[in-house]
Amino acid sequence: MQTVTKSDFESVIQIGAYDKADFDNALRFLIVDVLNVQISAYDYYRLNIIEVIKSAEQKATEWYEMPKNYISEFYETLLDISNGKKKLQELPIVPKTTTPEKYFLPTYRLVDVLFSGTFPIGEVKMVNMAGEKDNRKGKTAYTLMMLNFDELGDGIKISRELSIYDQQVWNSCVNLMLNGYRIITPSQIYKWMGYESTIGKPDKDKIMESINTIIRARVFIDNENERKLYKRYPEISLNTPLLAAKIITAKSGRNEVTAIEMLEVPDLFTVAEERGQITTIPFEVLEKSAIDKSESNLQLLTYLTRRIIHMKHDNDAPRKILLQAVYKKCEIDTRLKRHRLPEKLKKVLDRYTEIKWINGYELTDNEIIVKLPIKN
Repeated sequence: MQTVTKSDFESVIQIGAYDKADFDNALRFLIVDVLNVQISAYDYYRLNIIEVIKSAEQKATEWYEMPKNYISEFYETLLDISNGKKKLQELPIVPKTTTPEKYFLPTYRLVDVLFSGTFPIGEVKMVNMAGEKDNRKGKTAYTLMMLNFDELGDGIKISRELSIYDQQVWNSCVNLMLNGYRIITPSQIYKWMGYESTIGKPDKDKIMESINTIIRARVFIDNENERKLYKRYPEISLNTPLLAAKIITAKSGRNEVTAIEMLEVPDLFTVAEERGQITTIPFEVLEKSAIDKSESNLQLLTYLTRRIIHMKHDNDAPRKILLQAVYKKCEIDTRLKRHRLPEKLKKVLDRYTEIKWINGYELTDNEIIVKLPIKN
């Protein structure tokens, strides 16, 4: 049975409560105006309501690929509501969104490790959180982390690692919520991932597959060992959803759409904020990508972004990025990939220079030297 929303059908219910003939006439209007099924004016007035439904359903099936009995189920539902057998359901509204100037990004190491594409499922792992200087001194600061998934039913469980693409989706959902948007759609998530094109069905399906994965993920974190070295960080003992959200049906204009209802800011993001490990970047860094955002290119873009953020926040951080490090971190493991890398790097770094996120760069056979704007 189709969902009947207040905004489309309340007036029809009110009419039907008093006069069955007016109710039928109102439904004729709904078939033409709301469902966009065109029937001739002759048929519209000549036929009784059952015949109108039959005629409309034939055209709806042939011309609009609507399911069989789509309109008659509307009619049955309206009658049930009119007779008090069902309650009117009001769907949440999808708000219009505008992309932000600044975009929040966690710099908390656990986030990158979790979405690396290699973090195992159902195993407690020790992640070394020691900084570069402490690492060089042989010091360690381990945090325990485990990733699991809620069952889908019938004993079926998700069995794939979380990817950089999942991280982009997660970041977009969090940023949308931080900007006040609780009811969001795949197309909005896509836009906030930095894509400038209109979303197509493959990308919409890919985002929903990612959302279905993320909202079933649970993360366990314990940083007791880390706090022995870094007492300034708050104690963490979490067993929490990666994304507190649910998939719903919502209203966008006159259409019913699949949407995501954000319930709260994820605990993982809150922990990063409490540690002072959240930064902002201009949204242009995401939006004006000079290369396509394939999975491998996302690895490269994410790695370059992280390294430049680190340089901007740490005066002691080297301004050089070794190409050997790029090969390793971005899985550039063939001669062809290495041959194509300089051209990709030039495009990305030229764009970063163009939007004034960096102040230029030098690219040699062995390294990238990044020039940063002078701080005021």
